[in-house]
Amino acid sequence: MTLIVAALWAESLPIGLALSERRMVGRRLVMGSVHGQEVALLRCGVGLAKAEQEGERILSRLPITRVISVGTCGSLRADLPVGEVITASSVHHSLKAHTQDAQPIPGVRAVPLVSVADPVFTRARRRQLAPVAAACEMEAAALQHCAGDRAFSALKVVSDLAGAEEDAAFSPGDPAAFLRFQRRAAELVHRSLLPPLLASLRRGRHP
Repeated sequence: MTLIVAALWAESLPIGLALSERRMVGRRLVMGSVHGQEVALLRCGVGLAKAEQEGERILSRLPITRVISVGTCGSLRADLPVGEVITASSVHHSLKAHTQDAQPIPGVRAVPLVSVADPVFTRARRRQLAPVAAACEMEAAALQHCAGDRAFSALKVVSDLAGAEEDAAFSPGDPAAFLRFQRRAAELVHRSLLPPLLASLRRGRHP
């Protein structure tokens, strides 16, 4: 069984709607299948701590053999525009200063990924992270740790430029900013991330 983990409803909803025989199991978990392959879809919440907590909870209950961290990410390089889909060749945990190889999704550009504790909004923080990875997000390293010896992949779609320029979806003090980001995330996951994810699941094997 494959466990797919997203942080937000906006990231998980397009994937859940694509599953066959889907059924809710609690508030955060959806069970279903893709071409006969069993899938569990978990909404873990934002951040490394929540990802680890929810990931360990589900992995202790279900016979999971593969974990895929999905969702949005920030680009740390000029050649990764908004809308591009990437898969992790490695994942760096920014708090533990630890890097671990990941299994790339076939047919998707593979780059190093860094998991951070806080969103990257400034050019200064972007410059700090750029030597480490091509893109940043907030859950993959924790999920990779939880996965242990299981196959682990990360599949992300670039939603922003991580502080390289002003972005209306990341405006401090603006209550509508997060709603704008949620809408952007759902559209990007549906349009760009979902096709390679479903293709990987249809293969019915590890990448």
